[in-house]
Amino acid sequence: MSGQAQKRLKQYLVDVSLSAIAEFTSETKGTSFSVELGELYYNRMLRSIGIKQYEVQVNKVLEATSGAVEEKQLALV
Repeated sequence: MSGQAQKRLKQYLVDVSLSAIAEFTSETKGTSFSVELGELYYNRMLRSIGIKQYEVQVNKVLEATSGAVEEKQLALV
């Protein structure tokens, strides 16, 4: 198996595991699945790449969505 295939398989397994954990946690706590999954990814990303790179990724996501435009408009007011 090539190095790229191994990386993809590893990422897939991590994603499946985090989804299962988030689903279980959301059912036991009575919270939202997306909130739990977001917290898991947040914690994982902090451990693996650090807070600065996490903030860069969040900003990229916000810029790619319409929510970023609304937040910028609110910040200007």
